[in-house]
Amino acid sequence: MADRKGSLAGVAILSILVGAGLGFGLTWLLPPSGGVLHTHFLSLRTLAYKNDDQVTKTLVPGTQLNITTSGFSYITVEFTGSLGYHLDATFVNTLRYNITLEVDGAVVAEHKASWHHSPASGVMEEGSLDVSMAWVSGTLAAGAHTVRVMWVSDGAVTGANQIYFSTTHHNATRSLTIQEIRFTLY
Repeated sequence: MADRKGSLAGVAILSILVGAGLGFGLTWLLPPSGGVLHTHFLSLRTLAYKNDDQVTKTLVPGTQLNITTSGFSYITVEFTGSLGYHLDATFVNTLRYNITLEVDGAVVAEHKASWHHSPASGVMEEGSLDVSMAWVSGTLAAGAHTVRVMWVSDGAVTGANQIYFSTTHHNATRSLTIQEIRFTLY
């Protein structure tokens, strides 16, 4: 019976040590699981518009953040904004824009905005729609990462058409948030 009590005590002590090593009890030594290590945030109301004849992919003005991760962590990225649009009264055919969220040059999320008129409506159209893109990485090694929002038109169509996040008449906020979060095994 004494041997059995000794083995139970050994199992209990071993469980406590393993649990402490994994962070169950020694949070003063190991920060809690899922803890936010860094947050980078920007919020803009500066001029940002893209005409339909601007077919080169460019940065949405001001929407680039850099983060240096500490390793054995992951990042969450979120972009939100109110996208305005202006369609000329003579617009006919299909108009498409592609807005992408990129991390280290790779597209990780995208929003496509498109309109189609056939025939032309004969009236100028303006409106807005919400854009929201989010992404969660896998486990990252320590290092520097660049996050940015890009946009492009797929080609010019009839009329003067554009999308915008902010103009002198449509002053909307766009924001970009990055968080580095500690990765844990449990």
